[in-house]
Amino acid sequence: MTITTKKFFFNKDLYIKVHLSQLFITVIFEFIILSIIVVIGAILGSCFFAFFCIVIYILIFVFKFINLYIDSRSKDNQSLYMRKYHEIDENFISTSYEDGTGGKLNLSCVINIKKTKEYYLLYMSPTQFIYIPFDAFKSEEDRINFEGFLKNKELKII
Repeated sequence: MTITTKKFFFNKDLYIKVHLSQLFITVIFEFIILSIIVVIGAILGSCFFAFFCIVIYILIFVFKFINLYIDSRSKDNQSLYMRKYHEIDENFISTSYEDGTGGKLNLSCVINIKKTKEYYLLYMSPTQFIYIPFDAFKSEEDRINFEGFLKNKELKII
């Protein structure tokens, strides 16, 4: 059985929102580590070390946001924002873009699946994902079958 989605596109605002949510999680983790390092540095009496760590953290934080902004507007990533549709079966997800190009991905390459109120994100790595909105499915039955394909591959939906 093959599920074919309607044509849809992934807008830049949503792309930035998704990446900001990922960035927020890593920033919190890095902040906790930095706080521990600063406290250890202060206990050992090295205020310069603590100040240096804070400056480096702020620079890395700013760099991540600048990188996200540049990445979202890069010509290399314009295919993210093209209208597309997916053909999904038990083993593969095929993507076809409005310019006639496309690709095929084996579902075994998916390492994580995030489900929100409006869409699925199928992660192939911590930063690479496929976006599939709920309204792209032609029916609720197609969406349920899609989740069945994922469960058959023993992929956990979070």
